[in-house]
Amino acid sequence: MCVCVCVSVSIFASDLGIALRSRNASALKSAYSLFSYRQLCCAISVMARRHHRRSKVTRVINLVKRIIAFFFSHVGLCALVVGYALLGAVVFRAVEGPHETFIQSQVTTARQKAVNIAWNATFRVNKLDRAQWERTVHSQVKRFQHKCLWAIKRGYDGKEFGISAQWTFTGAFLYSLTVITTIGYGNTSAKTYFGKTLTILFAIIGL
Repeated sequence: MCVCVCVSVSIFASDLGIALRSRNASALKSAYSLFSYRQLCCAISVMARRHHRRSKVTRVINLVKRIIAFFFSHVGLCALVVGYALLGAVVFRAVEGPHETFIQSQVTTARQKAVNIAWNATFRVNKLDRAQWERTVHSQVKRFQHKCLWAIKRGYDGKEFGISAQWTFTGAFLYSLTVITTIGYGNTSAKTYFGKTLTILFAIIGL
């Protein structure tokens, strides 16, 4: 803008000097008109650029205001809660689902092994030797009990592997909702250390 004004002033001074030297009033009027026109063009160009930049900033600000207003409306808050719960469902299912499957499979495998050993002992051991049969079966039953206790400490709830699971997407979504709404969850709860930590963080952010 300064360059345009300086150029215009220089041109105006030159034309004005010619007009004064020639003492021609019409030349003076023409020079003044030329200066005014060029100055006006420069000013309009600068104002147009400034207005364009301001209009962009204004549009961005208005968009941000509309987004904030939407999220603080009833519909926006409901959408935000549902979206946050869906995100929690995906995360908790990814963390707790494999752990639940692993524990159930371990118990199922141990039970099947105990049944097979008891069945084989019935045929291998002399049917008249009850003490030997009991020692074999009791030993395997004890191993199975230890495996069950190990699984219970890690969150086993007695459900069969591949038949029933808590950490489906629906179960994880319900768990997420109960955490952020402070209703309190029931049987479904995080069993892993990482899952428990995520539950605390999820509740703090959600509340």
